[in-house]
Amino acid sequence: MQKIVIKGNKKLNGRIRISGAKNSALPIMAASLLTKESVILHNIPKLGDVDIMSKLLQELGVELNFVDNTIKIVADISKINDFVNNPLLKCIRYSTHLIGALLQQFKEISLPLPGGCVIGTRRLDSHLLGFKNMGAKVSINDDMLRVSAEELHGCDVRLEFPSVGATENLLIAASTANGNSTIKNVAQEPEIVDLANFLNSMGAKITGAGESVIQIKGVSELSGTEYSIIPDRIETGTYIAAAGVTNGDLILEKTNPNHLEAVLEKFVQTGMVIDQEGNNLHVRASDQINPVNVITETYPGFPTDMQPIITTLLARANGESIVQEKIYDSRFNHVPELCKMGAKMRINSDFLYISGIDELNGAEIEASDIRCGGALILAGLCAKGKTTITGVNQILRGYENPVEKLKNVGAQISLC
Repeated sequence: MQKIVIKGNKKLNGRIRISGAKNSALPIMAASLLTKESVILHNIPKLGDVDIMSKLLQELGVELNFVDNTIKIVADISKINDFVNNPLLKCIRYSTHLIGALLQQFKEISLPLPGGCVIGTRRLDSHLLGFKNMGAKVSINDDMLRVSAEELHGCDVRLEFPSVGATENLLIAASTANGNSTIKNVAQEPEIVDLANFLNSMGAKITGAGESVIQIKGVSELSGTEYSIIPDRIETGTYIAAAGVTNGDLILEKTNPNHLEAVLEKFVQTGMVIDQEGNNLHVRASDQINPVNVITETYPGFPTDMQPIITTLLARANGESIVQEKIYDSRFNHVPELCKMGAKMRINSDFLYISGIDELNGAEIEASDIRCGGALILAGLCAKGKTTITGVNQILRGYENPVEKLKNVGAQISLC
């Protein structure tokens, strides 16, 4: 079992290049199956979930080459293997996006209910509502999801909740459906815009991505493309927090500050100094961490993925902070582990009450999901003594080379 070992209380100083967005890479890789022609994707991060998706596509019979941070995909749908019992389908949430990509060609798809991070209820209702409106029949029996349709047709549908996954899945499916679709109350995250831009580069006709209503004119076929995905805004936020907790001074390269307005606002409220230099961010800690209140919301609000990250910074604030988690009903997995390190925190329903302290202490702790792991690395970086983190596979599912990146800016951190 791998462990990350950190000797904390080291000021970070230097430059970190931000990787491509995990939450763009995965749906775009799935959407690449909509064409038989070559798709070349740049800025793809090398991390666990991308590796699982790559292996899954290869086992389906897709030709896939991954060199440096570029993937080339050639998917001959007629040669794709049956994947109903492939165990990799259970490993990542984005396996459901294969429905949107393949249903028009396969007519019937059965796959196990997906896995991913255990962070609360993540229902598929909106996905299934959209497919039903497109003319599909849907059933769930014995943890198996079955979707069938002789032909997908355009539809008008309003999502009950602006689900990122459902918006992506329906965008993919509607791109080649027969007729026009209007999807209302959609997610507006930058990753949605990135997926729409990718599909449009293949010949799709999508408008409204990034707004509350998306319109799609179905086309009969899509072509190959070459496309570069956006930088990872959650990784950017994690390394901003790393500067904050270590009294550090970092330049974060190749990010997109426009995707981080709500996040940057909260970090500035804590006292951090953040300057934009083109596509780079220069982030510096202040002498004192100010307490702030945080409410997670759908984009453009403060993202739920950043909630565990900023929680670690607030654990050392000079005062009381309140965090309300409004997206997922079980996203405080990091809190018991931080408390092992001396943090003073109390959970009440979807509220987290934090009493800031001067110093955390090293401990043996476990990452139970990706962002929990990011929060625990931050805690180890600023803690007194040695911190040992298990559950490393969870961290590496969502962060590209975090140990190497942190070591390069002065952290005493190792993977063993």
